[in-house]
Amino acid sequence: MVKVWSFIQRQGEKSRSLRLCIRRAMKHRDAFTVKPGDVVVVEGGPGSGKAKFVSQLRNNLERDDLPYVFVDANESRTRWFREYTKQLPTRITNTDRRLEAIIERILPPHYYLIIANADKITDSKLDTVKELIARSRSVILVTMDYNLIHTKVI
Repeated sequence: MVKVWSFIQRQGEKSRSLRLCIRRAMKHRDAFTVKPGDVVVVEGGPGSGKAKFVSQLRNNLERDDLPYVFVDANESRTRWFREYTKQLPTRITNTDRRLEAIIERILPPHYYLIIANADKITDSKLDTVKELIARSRSVILVTMDYNLIHTKVI
């Protein structure tokens, strides 16, 4: 088991690329730049630090005022966007239409997409995930096993 800690550095105002730095056991440090269009997979078993990595990543993105969308594939699609639903007109009652409206009208442009428990993406969630990926700047997939991620996602 390898525990990881992360921090990010903004690469520049124009590119808005991320430089992810991962420290393992406070000794070894890996750094890489997440460019637009990149897909990063964070894989690890229980207790390896995936949740802490995601938490720190989200905190750092907020601190640097970089837009991101976080979804947990264990949750229902309607829960993914609960913080955005109050911005929608109440006349949109169909769940699929509400999700489409949120994705098209409300989500920030050029966001970083973080998908926790990516191995739990089911066929019923696949279309929404593909739409989110298509509109995102870069994707970070967090999973216990890369081989279990739906083949149509990557």
